[in-house]
Amino acid sequence: MGDTERVPSLDTLPAELLYQLLDLLPCENILISVANVCRRFRSIAHAYDRYDIDLRSISKPTFHKICRSIRPVKVISLTLSDDEKTPGQIGLFLSVFHIKLFRRLRHLTLINVAAKDLMTISSQCQLNSLISFTMNARGQHIISPLKMITRAIALPSLCKLSLTSIGCIFDRISWPTDCLLQNLKIQTCTCQQFLTLLSRLPHLKTLDIALYEFRSTDARSTTIHRSLTSLTMSIGHTHITSLDSLLLLTPSLVNLKLIINSCDAEFLSQCFSWEEFIQHRLTELQKFEFFFTVCHHRQDSLFDIETLIDSFRRPFWLEDKRWLVCCEQTKSSKYRTYLYTVPMCISRFKYLKPFRKIFSTVDNLPSNTTCRVSTLIVDLTTRLMSSLFKRDDPNSTTVEFGQVTDLVLFVYGEQIRESMKFASTLIDVSQLQHLSISLYSDIKMDDDPTVYVSTLLKSVRNLRSLAINFCWPCNKYSDNLKSIISMVPRHVHHLQIDARSAKLIKEVFEQIVNLSSVAFRIRGYQPLQSEDILAWLTKRCSDFTFVNTRDTLNVWLGKMEPEPNELLSPNKRLKIND
Repeated sequence: MGDTERVPSLDTLPAELLYQLLDLLPCENILISVANVCRRFRSIAHAYDRYDIDLRSISKPTFHKICRSIRPVKVISLTLSDDEKTPGQIGLFLSVFHIKLFRRLRHLTLINVAAKDLMTISSQCQLNSLISFTMNARGQHIISPLKMITRAIALPSLCKLSLTSIGCIFDRISWPTDCLLQNLKIQTCTCQQFLTLLSRLPHLKTLDIALYEFRSTDARSTTIHRSLTSLTMSIGHTHITSLDSLLLLTPSLVNLKLIINSCDAEFLSQCFSWEEFIQHRLTELQKFEFFFTVCHHRQDSLFDIETLIDSFRRPFWLEDKRWLVCCEQTKSSKYRTYLYTVPMCISRFKYLKPFRKIFSTVDNLPSNTTCRVSTLIVDLTTRLMSSLFKRDDPNSTTVEFGQVTDLVLFVYGEQIRESMKFASTLIDVSQLQHLSISLYSDIKMDDDPTVYVSTLLKSVRNLRSLAINFCWPCNKYSDNLKSIISMVPRHVHHLQIDARSAKLIKEVFEQIVNLSSVAFRIRGYQPLQSEDILAWLTKRCSDFTFVNTRDTLNVWLGKMEPEPNELLSPNKRLKIND
């Protein structure tokens, strides 16, 4: 290699190529890390004008660093959140920036936004370039969300809209006569509101919606929506004839996903008619996913699921469409039958393996059957669940739910040790990010549950959020809770616990060091005086925001200041004797 030849490196790449690489990075990596590498990279980060500012789940110090670094004119996507991990963030952001400065904004997401903040954004924000808008408003206010939605759907540029918690204002929304919206997600609405959408949105291509219930008498519409190609529906309850009448209105579907939380046995018994219906009514359908649940009141109401699954072993399902179907029945405290396509099209699943029998359209189910399940609920408090610890092979290295990031555990008394070990055999603990544990009251006096919880926490290295609920008497609850908090690993940023007294809340604040946010679920017969707690916290933390609801106090922490007679240790604050 000659002396004049330069060794290829990241620093020698053209700016245009570096911009494309920056498109793949979170905003904090660009503003905090990349910009401080060298002068050229600082210049690149300064000139970059496609910033996606996503402030969900970040710490308060990182929030302030981003706010000091961003230039509103360079931002095209903005996500603000007042959820339990960053309560009060939206109001704090609006106190730093005038929202009208973000005039190139193309994507806007507001999570758990308060009415007063939404009013500020609606009156000041320049929405002319907005392509997608996502909103989840909290509270029962109507005017602010309605005004924001009305402004958004009137935009000719808006293609994608996602709305949550708008049931009380849906009927007040004035949809434009020829609305150009192409992608819509709404939770939840009534059947009549769903039909209204079909009639008012002629350009709609993708629809994701949750319905309370659907009956055949509700489908009184002559509007055939031929532009809709993708439909995802979650329905509380319906009948097979009602579902058919609804799908007749959308004959051009290419992708269809159906989740029915409560259907009757007759619904499943009529599944044999789906083959003919799809062949004649949904001729363009290429992808069909479903998950149906039947709740049986008595054991004698269960039916033969092997006969049911036979209707899905025909060439139409296995050869023409290659849609694999599975059916299972559970026999725990309630009798249920599940019929679903493989892989499961749901993200949240309750584990009842020891009490289920399974039949599928193929002998060996593929390994990705549960690949979409991100939240797993394991209730080990029932008596029958004790058989789990005897049936499963403790030496097995395979896990049934390899993509789970959120685990909800209900564990019971004397079996806490076995419960924790069993849960770790179901999932890949290295993937776990959120953990919720409810510990119940009948625990042996000679057992120390904190030992088992500590062992589990140490093995979950990517854990970011932890929720703990102790269901035993208050005196033991306080002692064990403080022990657990002292064992929380440094990589956990969010903690959610029960608050049974103002004294306990203050003791928790004295102990936490590395947490970014804390959520206190208010429990007990006497309401807590949150004003007194917040006044006390003001003296200890100069930079915090909060959201106070009827039963929860969420605090987004800044820097905690120790008392003059306290010394900080790696895990807790220790009192220094005078």
